[in-house]
Amino acid sequence: MGDLTQLAPPDAGSGTAELNELTMTEQQMALVVAAGGGRYVGLLEKIPGGMETVILFDSPQTGTTLGLGVSRFNVEAVRERIAKSNALFAKWAAR
Repeated sequence: MGDLTQLAPPDAGSGTAELNELTMTEQQMALVVAAGGGRYVGLLEKIPGGMETVILFDSPQTGTTLGLGVSRFNVEAVRERIAKSNALFAKWAAR
């Protein structure tokens, strides 16, 4: 499938969308999430004039559902989001 870090994020609705002349399906989103260490959950559709589409995924360590806006979605951002969430859980568990 090539370098998943270069795929553009989707627009919600049909499960596929175009952004920056590239298309990403939900299956590809799930692969990006898996490559970042998470489990793909789904999409939170954009609100026109408001919030952008959010890709939802779980942290395997804590089971927490996390999200990233399409403008920030890539393998490294998924890794970072999971790591920050896991660190917060560890901090609170240590109290």
